[in-house]
Amino acid sequence: MWQRRADIPGYGSWFTNRDLAGGGSLLDIGVHALDRVLYLMGYPEAVSVTGASYDKLGKLGVGLGGWGLDISKPGAGVRYDVDDLTWAFVRFANGVSLIFQVAWASHLPEQFFAEVYGTKGGANVTNARGRRPVYGAERAAGAHRNQRARGQAQFVCASSRELCGGV
Repeated sequence: MWQRRADIPGYGSWFTNRDLAGGGSLLDIGVHALDRVLYLMGYPEAVSVTGASYDKLGKLGVGLGGWGLDISKPGAGVRYDVDDLTWAFVRFANGVSLIFQVAWASHLPEQFFAEVYGTKGGANVTNARGRRPVYGAERAAGAHRNQRARGQAQFVCASSRELCGGV
């Protein structure tokens, strides 16, 4: 998930024009969030995708960004025909599934994280600096240890594929 509270970039510019940008939040920041989680999953083969995109907040002028050049104020005649929120549910050939969300604007604080749930443990990768918690099977067995891995590269190598049973 990558959700911003108020970061619709360049309101009224090429960012909010589907003919010029190709899309909105999904193509702008969604590709990075999706790449991150697919990397954690080992890039499995997708077999089905169901999704929905919305452009409600941008059309109301809600959630305008703190970056990019806003060349227009919200109002009649301003072109905004890209998504500001997209949801997807993806099923993969190896039996794994993914729930995906990306938003330029929402009524919630910014979040950027990926969660992994596996048969041998689970993990949460956030945009916070420092340590990322990794919960393994030994915690569930009663050892109550919170294993931690420093750095995303260590996290990926040491936990996600092993936690998911090699997936």
